Formats: sequence, C-alpha cells, structure tokens
Amino acid sequence: MEKIKILYDEETNLYLYPNSYNYKQLIINGNKTIITSYKNSNSIVSSIKPITIQIENIENILIHYLNANTGDIMTIDENNALRIDYDVEKNEWSNPDSEIKYRHATKDMYTQYENKTKVVNIEFIIINRPVSEYECILPFSILGDIQKVSESIFTYIPNSIKWFNEICISKGLQFEDNKYIGAQSDGSYSYPTHSNLEYAKINNTYLSIKLKNFVSRTGTYQSCIDYMNKDKQAILESVELTLKKTNIDPMSPMMKKDYYIHLDNIKNLVDKLDIKQKAYNDKYAIINLINKCLKE
Repeated sequence: MEKIKILYDEETNLYLYPNSYNYKQLIINGNKTIITSYKNSNSIVSSIKPITIQIENIENILIHYLNANTGDIMTIDENNALRIDYDVEKNEWSNPDSEIKYRHATKDMYTQYENKTKVVNIEFIIINRPVSEYECILPFSILGDIQKVSESIFTYIPNSIKWFNEICISKGLQFEDNKYIGAQSDGSYSYPTHSNLEYAKINNTYLSIKLKNFVSRTGTYQSCIDYMNKDKQAILESVELTLKKTNIDPMSPMMKKDYYIHLDNIKNLVDKLDIKQKAYNDKYAIINLINKCLKE
C-alpha cells in the first residue's frame, strides 16, 4: 500500500488525516480513540502528532461450505481436493468425471463467510499545508508553496443547522422530528431538512432570523472565523429571543429592571427624533408599542 499523506499546519498545530471508506478504523500511535477538532467522511483533523499509523480492515473470509438441507459442513481443503482436475486459468475441467463428482458433492452447498479484523501498519509522509480548525472553513485552493493558514484563502460555508442544534440542546430543549408544521410540545425544537432554518421552531413558535445573512463567503482564515462567529451569535440571539417570547426562559428581577430601563431610554430617544411629517405616524406607532411593553 502506498504512503498516505498527512497534512500539518504549524500555525494551527493541527494534522489532517484522510478518512477513507477503505478501512474501518484509523489507529494513531496505538490509539483508536482520537481527540479531534472535527471528523467527516473525508478527513480527521487532530492535534495529535503521528508516530505510528495503522488501519483496521474488515475482511470477508471464506470459512467453509454448508449444506442447506442437511447442515453438513465441507471444509475448504475438502472442496479443493474435489477440484484437483479443474484449471482455474482456463476455467475448464480436464476430467469430465471429476466435474460430475464435484457438482454432485456440492449440489446443495453454500459458501459461508466470516468478518475478520486485520490491523496493518501504514507508511506515511507529513506535508506542510494549511489545516483549518473548523469543518465549515476550508482552503479555497492550495497552490505552490502555501504551507499555513495565514498564507491561504478560505471558503466559509455556514453550518446553521448544526449550530442551531447545539444551541438548543445547551438550552435544555428536546428535538421533535417532523414538528416544524403543526403543534409542538413546550421545551422542544424542530426544523425541516429541506429549507435550513426557514421553518425552524422553538416551543411551537417560528424562529425570527434573517436567513439571507447566512451565505458562503471567501476570505482570509481570520475573516472566515469572524463570519462564523457572527452567524453563531445571530442564531444564539434568535434562540434566546424566541425563548423569551414563549416565556420558557423567564427574566430574573434584575433582567426585568434592565429591560424596562432600556425600553424607557428608547422611548425618550424616539420622542426626541426630528422626523419628516410623513413619518409622524410611524414615530408614534413606535412610541405606542413601547408604552404597551412598559405596561406589561
């Protein structure tokens, strides 16, 4: 087997290991359990420096032949002995009697296989290339001698569903499948798989969030991290606002005090605004709304 390539970035101090379907388990330095920054179908990113790498393969091994009617077992050696006159390369029998005897003996026989684990040592080479700490921020392209994140351009792809899940779980909410339309239990959240967070709900109330802000972007590593943190914060604020709307997350006395102080300050600021005549109705509609909130 050819050497596998491990990418290493001295700035993030992370290693990127290939995660291939060709093996079941990657074993680094003798450990199957690997502390990772993230893991997906293509890559495993970890701060663990490889000393030894092994892979654990699952092989389908022929163990014997079984007679489906009688339960009798024919060993592999017994089967091979009956095929002594069979030429595998030519796919033909040199003795017709031997073929008849073999077909009669194996008439009701079926092959029986068993999965066996095989650990193989793998040679590897470490190459200096940009390695991101975040699954949603990946190198746009790796050209020439680019070796670290500060030298590369990255693509940021928001993972809003994942973050929404994590935030809801941290708030003690339970996921309810297929409840984004229709009644939903208190203390739960849901979302459809076909439209991101557009119809996401918490406590039977739709999430208030500007989805148009969640777009893929290209930029430096740090700018992509800033985009990600901004989007995460927007989801967090939206979840917290929805919880407040549904009274599942009641305000403490101190929070209520600050809430009314801020409302009163906003009312005073709006009242001082010098606006054009055509906006008078909008101004006083805002003031009336604030007054309503102050009375609650």
